[in-house]
Amino acid sequence: MPETESKWGQQMDKIAYGVAVLLGLILLVLPFLLSDPVQSHDLEILVADLRENAEGQARKREDPNPQNLGDVVNKHWDAGTASALDPPWVPERAPLFVKLTKNEPGKPAVHLPAAIAEIRCERDAEKQQVFLQVKGALSPDNWYAKVEKIEVERAADGGEFQTVGTATGEPDFAYDDFEVEPGKTYTYKIVTHAVPDPAAPPDVRVQDLRSPQVSDPLGPTPPVPPDYSFAPVNFDAKNPERPQVMAKLRYWDYEKGKEMRSPAGYYVEKQKFGNGDRWDIFQIDPTVDSEKVSIRDKKKRIGRDELTLKTKEVSITCWDPVVPAPPQPETPPEVEGAEPSEDPAAAAAPAEEAKEARPPPAPAEAVPKAAPKDAPAPKRKGFKR
Repeated sequence: MPETESKWGQQMDKIAYGVAVLLGLILLVLPFLLSDPVQSHDLEILVADLRENAEGQARKREDPNPQNLGDVVNKHWDAGTASALDPPWVPERAPLFVKLTKNEPGKPAVHLPAAIAEIRCERDAEKQQVFLQVKGALSPDNWYAKVEKIEVERAADGGEFQTVGTATGEPDFAYDDFEVEPGKTYTYKIVTHAVPDPAAPPDVRVQDLRSPQVSDPLGPTPPVPPDYSFAPVNFDAKNPERPQVMAKLRYWDYEKGKEMRSPAGYYVEKQKFGNGDRWDIFQIDPTVDSEKVSIRDKKKRIGRDELTLKTKEVSITCWDPVVPAPPQPETPPEVEGAEPSEDPAAAAAPAEEAKEARPPPAPAEAVPKAAPKDAPAPKRKGFKR
């Protein structure tokens, strides 16, 4: 009986130890079972990344083509068996060649004057105004010169040149000059300002660039045509309260784009004409000593045109473009020693040479000389009397 109880006590101890171990395992596993599945997934990803990085570092440390350094050196210096097919022997270092070259200076950058191609007389229908258009071109021989500014200079009625604006365009450019007055003539020239081209090679002497450059002037132009012509012919002072003037009228119709003419007729004060009644006859003075008519232009805020019997009818049509004169043919250079000589003997020498070169004339047939009047007549032969 005591032995049975002892065995049973030993079994109970083993069972107690097993229960304790089981409880410990449950306590260890339970936090993982109750943890968030997202965190578990992140932990797995982190472990996979660490494993991949470790494997990559191991692959980098491994030599893909492991070779024995001694074998490589021996193979490089092994002469082997000579053959006729072997390439010719060359030294390990190429021979040094010295070549002497002349250090010639580079060419300078070139900036040449522009040229005016033509001056045109035009009309702007929107502004209802005459303007002059200047067309030109930059020099095609410019070399590593960048033109930054094109100035247009103008001289009115042969006066001094003044800058009136800048043109745009490359190589061809144009400038519209609206600041012109009817009846005046104009001459133009172009002034170009250039800087070295940033793309110029180092050997180009950009310091020799000449700027500014001035073109040859073109002009003068014919007088700028007006928009209207009013030429008085006669003044009628019979009715002082309503004076009249007979005149010839022509004006430019900007809507139709052509010239309108009216036959000679009488006009009275406050009478209007032109597109949108642009002009009106402001005042007529028929006094014999001061016969004149004043015409006002709506486009001009101030001023009036004073016309008298001396006012002539003028053309209002734009003239043909003004272009440069064609280049004159160059005279051939005079040959040294070919100048005409004042010595008559020297001038007659070529004639003598030509005379000697002519063939001699054929010999003339012998002509019998005439007998004197008192000489006896010659006897005839061949018959008898």
